Amino acid sequence: MYFPIKVLTPHQILRVALRGKGWELGLAEFPNSCVIFDEIHAYDPLIVGLIVASAKWLQSMGVKVLVASATMPLFLEDIFRVELQIPECNIVEPDPTNEKDKIVRDKKRHIMQVVEGSLISNLENIIKYIRYNPTKKVLIVCNYVATSQEVCKQLSEQGIQDFVLLHARFNSQDRYRIEEEITSKNPPRVLVATQAVEVSLDIDYECGYTEPAPIDALAQRFGRVNRKGEREPALVTVYEQQSVDSARPIYDPKLVHDTVDLLKMQGVLSEDNLVEILNSIYRGGYCGDLLERYERGLHHPSIENFDENIIAGTYNDWIENVIDNSDGQIEVLPFKCVDDSGNETSLRDKFVQLQRDREYLKARMLLVPIRVTQFFIAKQKGTIRKDSNIDEWVTTLRYSNKLGLDLKNQFDSIL
Repeated sequence: MYFPIKVLTPHQILRVALRGKGWELGLAEFPNSCVIFDEIHAYDPLIVGLIVASAKWLQSMGVKVLVASATMPLFLEDIFRVELQIPECNIVEPDPTNEKDKIVRDKKRHIMQVVEGSLISNLENIIKYIRYNPTKKVLIVCNYVATSQEVCKQLSEQGIQDFVLLHARFNSQDRYRIEEEITSKNPPRVLVATQAVEVSLDIDYECGYTEPAPIDALAQRFGRVNRKGEREPALVTVYEQQSVDSARPIYDPKLVHDTVDLLKMQGVLSEDNLVEILNSIYRGGYCGDLLERYERGLHHPSIENFDENIIAGTYNDWIENVIDNSDGQIEVLPFKCVDDSGNETSLRDKFVQLQRDREYLKARMLLVPIRVTQFFIAKQKGTIRKDSNIDEWVTTLRYSNKLGLDLKNQFDSIL
């Protein structure tokens, strides 16, 4: 019924804890297993609350729970230690008295620079640096997919072609291809990315430019520059302003503002400096709306009262009704794909053929994840609809194997 090892996102565990469709199979797999939550710092407070509640529920079934992060704020460590009753002896962290740990914590890998304006408004200077330093490997990190796509369009218009784009709105097939390209022995000289670059990639660039973000996110981005610290400290530039004005910011504005202010006072950064900034920024833990969202997840009645409502064969519409405002993701199938040469391929036809050939996993690798809010906006505009013949959401939004899914433009074809 199950595989010995599964690699998944917390949302797939939440789907079971919140009794989404197919929850019964997950419930059969969990007892006496081991669940590892990695990069736990990266989640919205509501999702963190739901994860903590789910972890407590898993423990009741004999599950061993491990929580990991390279940038774990002390307040978050305390939450897991208290809620999951983790003894002090089970907390593994750098030991200041250990010589090897001290070498790592004292290592200085980056020179900090905070610049006025946004990444887009300073893009001309970045392009000049790329053009006049042809041997340097450059990392550019954006907070929004739309910004990263705009950066790539301008790079291309300025004659810079040795770049690759990485973000979450590629299908799995293209994303695997891109990740293989950037982790190869001869990767493209310039990588433009979003938060997708923050985890799971062993890459090393010689200088970095990034939009503003909280310190835990920035620390992950910095970690992709001068990764092993074997070179002299590398320059990393953080821009003060966000390139895109959004009614729903990705990050808490106060956390971003406080992070930028503290970084202005830094010169050469050590790992210890980053830890000090991290704990200073999060010294109060979740506050205000963030605290409310965390506690709403922690005390979610569907998880707290799970055993009282077990009825096999019934399920919740967990994405829309249970996750509520966490802005999760829904997968859609681009109607077609255009390559660098302008050639178009019908992804719907390819999907149908793969299904006929019973290549179900390969068929699902053609789907692209988008946020729930983006999904409903596109649905209202008529660029996404349910294709009953294949039982998938299909979109006419423009999809490119180099730029990914473009929420602003669509193909001429009408669904």
